[in-house]
Amino acid sequence: MSWMSFSPRTKSVLLLVVTLLLGVVLGSVLTGWWVQNRADRVRALRTPGGFVERVIRQVEPMSPAQRDSVEVIARRTARQLDQLRRTHRRQTMTVLDSMRTELRTVLSEEQINALDRRFQHRRHRRGRF
Repeated sequence: MSWMSFSPRTKSVLLLVVTLLLGVVLGSVLTGWWVQNRADRVRALRTPGGFVERVIRQVEPMSPAQRDSVEVIARRTARQLDQLRRTHRRQTMTVLDSMRTELRTVLSEEQINALDRRFQHRRHRRGRF
C-alpha cells in the first residue's frame, strides 16, 4: 500500500497524528533539557566558585580593583554559606535520625526495613552522608 492510495481524509488524519506526536516528543525533550539546565545552575550556586561567579556577573564590576574587592567579599560569604549548609545538614540528619528512632517503636519490622532502605538510598544518591 502506498501513500498515494490513502484517501485525503486519511492522509490528513495521519499528518495530524504525526505532527502531534512530534510535538509531544519535541516538547518533552526540550522540557527535560530546560529543567536539567536550570537544576545545574542552581547546583552551581551551591558551590563556592559558582556563587562567586554569579555575584560577579550580577554586580558587573567597573574595574579590576572593584572586581577583586567583590570577589573577596563573595568568597568570604560563600565560605559562610557553605558552613551554614553543613551545619543545617547535620542538624537535619539529627532530627531525621531521632524521628526514625521514634518510628521504630510503632512500625512493623517490614516497615522499618522499607524506611531504612529509603533513607540509605537517599544518602547514597546524594553522596553526602
